[in-house]
Amino acid sequence: MPASRPRADNLHPKKVTTPSDHSWYLYLLECADGSLYTGITTDVARRFAQHQAGTGARYTRSRKPIAVAAQLRCADRAEASRLEALVKRLHAPRKRQFCAMLAQAEMPALLAWLREGGHSSEAAALRAES
Repeated sequence: MPASRPRADNLHPKKVTTPSDHSWYLYLLECADGSLYTGITTDVARRFAQHQAGTGARYTRSRKPIAVAAQLRCADRAEASRLEALVKRLHAPRKRQFCAMLAQAEMPALLAWLREGGHSSEAAALRAES
């Protein structure tokens, strides 16, 4: 039996793109029923399109997303996952407040606010400045 030759596609393997090659984002979607969906991704526009097409999370299949309410670039996937867990613990009014704060708050103040469940004194100081 002749020796098999290597397949052409094995000679030059494609570069595998890993999450460490991309920035990770925390994102919140406004859904048609008025609810907010929170997730993480490396490409917010692509993920939003997936949610709209019904191929995203189960939650958004029945509550069609209508807009990206907010997005936040994170240092890595671990940070994005930690922030996602903190945001998912918030009630809808606090999530909306978080979206509004993203444009004006410094990251340390925002993180403190999230860790306190949306009730920190730093957030109150930010609102007083506005």
